[in-house]
Amino acid sequence: GFSGDLLIFGAIANFPGISSVGYSDSFNDAAYAMYSGVVPILLMYNEQFPAHYSPLTRTDGTNRREYNYIENSYYGDINSREGINQSLLNAGYYPKTTNVFRFAFPNH
Repeated sequence: GFSGDLLIFGAIANFPGISSVGYSDSFNDAAYAMYSGVVPILLMYNEQFPAHYSPLTRTDGTNRREYNYIENSYYGDINSREGINQSLLNAGYYPKTTNVFRFAFPNH
């Protein structure tokens, strides 16, 4: 499931308790997934990181950077080992244009 410290998303389907994985470009789908208890993983980029993934923590269902928040692990609290909740605008990231979201759906 990993290559170094990078998660290989396709391997998640084989994790215990996961029924399927999916991809989407819709921020509205991401909002619905969050409402249903599924955490969307956002694929984004900036000049330093051409492909970076983070959990989406809040969205208004649009792709506007100021209304989409991630758990930003690069600016985290070293004592708690948690990232900070930060908008894409403040974090300096842009969403990719295809396969923007990854979802892992649990067994029910």
